[in-house]
Amino acid sequence: MGKRISSNQELEQRSRNELKSVLEGWAVNDLENDFGLDFVVQLASPSRDHDSDHLEITSLSCYIQLKSSESFESDSVVKRRFETSFVDSYWQSSVPVALVFYEDSTESLYWGFLQDYYWKNIYKETPEWKTQETITITIPRDQELSQRDAFGTHIEECTKRIQTRHYKRRALESNRFLTHSSDPAAGAEHIVAYIKNRLDSRTDIYTLHLIQNIINNIKTEKLRCDILGMDSYSILFDLHDCCKSAASHASDQGEMDLADFFREEAEVISSALRESLVGNRYLNCEVGEEFTVVSTGSVVPDDSAGRMFTMAYAQYEDGVFHDHSAPDISKRPDFKLLKHISYEEAIATHNACDSGSHDMIVEEPAQFNPYMRCQRCGLSVSVMLELCGHNPEMECSTCGKETGVPVAHESGVVMCPQCFEQSS
Repeated sequence: MGKRISSNQELEQRSRNELKSVLEGWAVNDLENDFGLDFVVQLASPSRDHDSDHLEITSLSCYIQLKSSESFESDSVVKRRFETSFVDSYWQSSVPVALVFYEDSTESLYWGFLQDYYWKNIYKETPEWKTQETITITIPRDQELSQRDAFGTHIEECTKRIQTRHYKRRALESNRFLTHSSDPAAGAEHIVAYIKNRLDSRTDIYTLHLIQNIINNIKTEKLRCDILGMDSYSILFDLHDCCKSAASHASDQGEMDLADFFREEAEVISSALRESLVGNRYLNCEVGEEFTVVSTGSVVPDDSAGRMFTMAYAQYEDGVFHDHSAPDISKRPDFKLLKHISYEEAIATHNACDSGSHDMIVEEPAQFNPYMRCQRCGLSVSVMLELCGHNPEMECSTCGKETGVPVAHESGVVMCPQCFEQSS
């Protein structure tokens, strides 16, 4: 007596036949060992030989998990329940995982990508998802799989989104690397790769050219830094300028989402630069004196393409508080990096007196406005507030009130900000 095929087996076979029929011309291979996936698919494109009607296999591919049902209740969506272990196994896959639902009553196939569903739904709406036994995945009925080439376009777009998320993760890791490394060139390559991947067909060749210039210049700039003994953080200033230009140009073209993206990248790079410079020990070769970068700031904020600091505030060995062009410190050979200090170490409170115990004095250096500093630890008021959050707790010489942000008037007396403003 022959083996009887159950109705479920018949339904599954019909769904497989329908799927292979729609994807005819591509390499659709069954996965014999069932790890939750049913097919691996390699896409094909028309042969480059114009005299041939054959298709050629491309490098694009996807996995398919096929689920079948007699019918789905809703008129707007189709849904199936998956074990949480399945989602956990494949949401990080570098190859798109297509979830395809077959409805037997209409002989229709519906598709969605697991990775996209994870980031749009599970990640945002169900942060505790790993504690569940199952996860219900919903696909709109307008995502019907009826044309092979249209589905191929979606696979290509999903592949790019997966790559972009990968580059972004590497970029974020690289930003952390940039903050604590004296060689940011390696990390910058990942940031550039992410930015390059983010650009798509909507962007004209001018913006692409901006990014390509940075890609081509990174290794050259690193070599120049090594030869001249320059601070290799200059690479990040170039990358920041590139993002600013790209943001401005994208905005001019009406590509506001792309402009916002580049502004955000400029902010990230600016933050990495700030954390990379603060704490570093440099030699000013022109005057032969060492200084430490204690803070950074912007003379003219550029909100159109990411706020960028332009000044690096330096405290010299004799306690004089001065400022220099931040790009100059990185780009000019007359500023030599002596020691890289991590940002966490640079802002640690053990570098200063205890809060409230500073012995504050007024300094009046030639050609500069008076300022206040502690004669024991050498930190100025601005540095205390920026790095240590200390409160000198001094009395205003005018109103007699305690002031947490004392100001040195040009006459050399200590005043609170309100009295100082009234006296100016």
